[in-house]
Amino acid sequence: MLKTRKSDAEVIAQLERAEASVAAALAEVDYAGLREEGSLAVMGVVEKIGRRVDGARVASATDVATRADSALGHESLAYKNGCRGKYELITAVTRVSGSEAKRRMRLGGLISGAATAASGLLGQEIPVQ
Repeated sequence: MLKTRKSDAEVIAQLERAEASVAAALAEVDYAGLREEGSLAVMGVVEKIGRRVDGARVASATDVATRADSALGHESLAYKNGCRGKYELITAVTRVSGSEAKRRMRLGGLISGAATAASGLLGQEIPVQ
C-alpha cells in the first residue's frame, strides 16, 4: 500500500491542533479534586505526552542544526534567517536557553537520526534494559 506524504502545511496544522487539544485537556484538570487513582493516571498520561514531545524536540533541533550548519555558507538555514549560527537560530525560535539548545543537539548527535520506534526516543514505551 502506497502511503502519501503530508505537506509541511498539513503536518504543522495537525501539530497545532494537537497542541490546542492538549492545552484544552490540561486546562480542565482539577488536580486537587482528583481521587488517588485518577491522580496517578493523570500523572502517567502527562508523562507519556512529555516523552513524545521531548523526542520530537530533540529530533527537530537536530534537523534544524544540520540545516543551519555554518559549513553550508549562504545556504545555511541560520544565515537565511539572519542568525550567526545554529545555536542562535534554535534559541531564537524556541526561546530555550543556549545550554538547552546544545543539550538537545548533543543528544540528537548521539542518536544521529536513529530516533525510531525501537529506540524509545520518540516517546514509545520500551522495556527496561
